[in-house]
Amino acid sequence: MLRRLAALSLAGCELSPWDGGDDPLGALAAAWSRGDCVAVVTSAPGAVASTDQRLRAATLWYGACLSELGRNGDAVTVLAPLAGFDAMCGVAGALGPCPGVAHEARPAALLWLGRAARRWDADTVAFAAWGALDAQFPRHLAAPSARLALAAALAPVDEAAAGAVLARLVADTPGSVLRDDADFARLRLPLDAGRPAAAILALEAVVDGPFADAAAYALGRAHEELGQLDVAEAAFRGFAERFPSSSRVDDAAYRLTRLVWARAEASLVPYDAVEAAVGAFVASHPASSLVPAARYWRGRALVARGALAASVADLTAASVAVNSAYADDATYYRARSRYRLADEGTPELLSTALADFDEVLARFPHSTRADDAAYFAARCEERLGGPGTEGRFEVAANYGGPWADDAALRWASLARARGDCDAVERAAARLGALPDADPGLVEAASAWAAACGP
Repeated sequence: MLRRLAALSLAGCELSPWDGGDDPLGALAAAWSRGDCVAVVTSAPGAVASTDQRLRAATLWYGACLSELGRNGDAVTVLAPLAGFDAMCGVAGALGPCPGVAHEARPAALLWLGRAARRWDADTVAFAAWGALDAQFPRHLAAPSARLALAAALAPVDEAAAGAVLARLVADTPGSVLRDDADFARLRLPLDAGRPAAAILALEAVVDGPFADAAAYALGRAHEELGQLDVAEAAFRGFAERFPSSSRVDDAAYRLTRLVWARAEASLVPYDAVEAAVGAFVASHPASSLVPAARYWRGRALVARGALAASVADLTAASVAVNSAYADDATYYRARSRYRLADEGTPELLSTALADFDEVLARFPHSTRADDAAYFAARCEERLGGPGTEGRFEVAANYGGPWADDAALRWASLARARGDCDAVERAAARLGALPDADPGLVEAASAWAAACGP
């Protein structure tokens, strides 16, 4: 994948040949061409003395490789200026495309910015980047990849818009290597948009056609989404038997472990059945890129049955895997396991749990787990007697989420103890503005604010 995107990224860049030698950009270019991102990231700091054109290429490769190595926040920071994105051009301080930016590396920068932002859960930036590439550079070789990625990202939130993007891809790029991918993406669009029943009708019509293996796999996913677990299991097993050489064989085997998890969640099987299923998957597909995801579900199963200490290894594996789909959740649940273990008699783990919650906030600021992580980080700091407790509760209150009202009350209480009436009033105002705040907490904070002062 990296080498294919590398070729797309270079398309349209009029760059002179570089050799290795003592030229740091030559070494960087050679590393990029062979897909060695570790060497690219290591070599990139030597590129700062280069001409503007060469520096743009080096910056592109550096940002792309940061993303490939899982450093997506850093990648967004590096790629945004190259792609012509700035907070001054966005809405409400968010990154957005600026007018008048034109240079040979911008299309590829937009493609990679979208990828890094999507991996970082900054979907607004991803949509804007891919949309800008689609609209402004429709004939660039990177445009089909951007359109396919944009359609996949849009499908769950705007099926019609995703369909329009795919229609343009099919119409405008008949010779693209992604044409077949686009044709099939249109068939499975109802599934990606959350309409699995409609997807089944479309997929069953092509299960014996040119997209047979992809359609057979997607049918299993559609039945899984509908909660038809036995039908989905039969579909995935049938897929593996019919297409033993398909690149999706390990995906189908992984989905079988997810079906066991779904049954455990429905109390149809015990959680140790998930552990057994994941163990079998890892043993039969040890090199699969889905191993970290499978280990995440085993970690969750261990948590569910109270084996908190045992869960840490699996959750760590999912947390540290590069661009793991569950890295944020895994880091969060690892922190919660350590937090609970501290409650159950291992208090020395409290500082470790705090570090884990802080890691969620630092690595995954856009994650749906960030609000909970901010709250529990504050609780850890509180229990450790740290000086930053009040500030952490303020942060947690401003994040929102299910614990925000409790965080705001604790913030108000600590500010009240210090005699800081301004902070008490701000905490009470924040608490009152929360849509689902406990009325009793709102009343208490408001009373403190009213009584505060001389």
